[in-house]
Amino acid sequence: MGTARHCFGRIAPAAGLVTVLLLMLAPAGMLTPSDALASHGHYGCCDSVDETTWWDKKISFESYTVYGDGLWHAVNNWNSLGRVDIRYDDAWSITDLEIGDYSASDGTCGYWQTRVGADRIRLNHNVIWNCGAGPRLVVLHEMGHALNLIDHYDYSYSYTVMYYYSIACGTQPWDCWSMPTWLTSHDTHDYNWRW
Repeated sequence: MGTARHCFGRIAPAAGLVTVLLLMLAPAGMLTPSDALASHGHYGCCDSVDETTWWDKKISFESYTVYGDGLWHAVNNWNSLGRVDIRYDDAWSITDLEIGDYSASDGTCGYWQTRVGADRIRLNHNVIWNCGAGPRLVVLHEMGHALNLIDHYDYSYSYTVMYYYSIACGTQPWDCWSMPTWLTSHDTHDYNWRW
C-alpha cells in the first residue's frame, strides 16, 4: 500500500477555469478575482493525504515534537470536519507526515514541506512562543497545508487560520495575540471545498 500524493490535483484546473469564466462574464467592476475565488475553495497542488481508496482518506503521522498540546489541538480541530482522518501512525500504516522540531533564528514559527516518502511539519523552538497563540495556531496552520490548503495573503482573510501572517510572528508578536486557534468558517469552507 503506497501513499498517493496529489500534485496538480484534478479539481484545481476546473476551479481556475470557472474563475476565469466568472471574471469574463461579470459586468465591469462587479466582480474581482478575490470574489471569484471566494466562491471556490482556496487550495494548492500538494497534500499529505493518503487516498489509496476513495472511502478512506487519511494522514498517518509520526510525532517527534515537544508541542503535543498544539499537535492534538490541531488533529482534533481538523478531524472534527470529517472526510480526512488524521491519526497517529501504527504498525499497519505507512507514515504520510512526520512532525518534529528545529531551532533557527529565521523568524519562522514552523513550516510544512512535501517530500518523497513522508512529508513533514517542523516547529521552530526559537520563535514559536513569540506568537501569542503559540503552538496551537502554528500546528493548526501547518496541518492545513498538509490538507492542501494555501496561505491567504488578502487582508480580508486576516482572521483565518490560513492567513499567512498568522504564524509569521517573529518580529511583532503582539500582532498575533488575537489570531484564532480554532478553525474559522472560511477555513472550514476551504476544507469542505477541497475534500
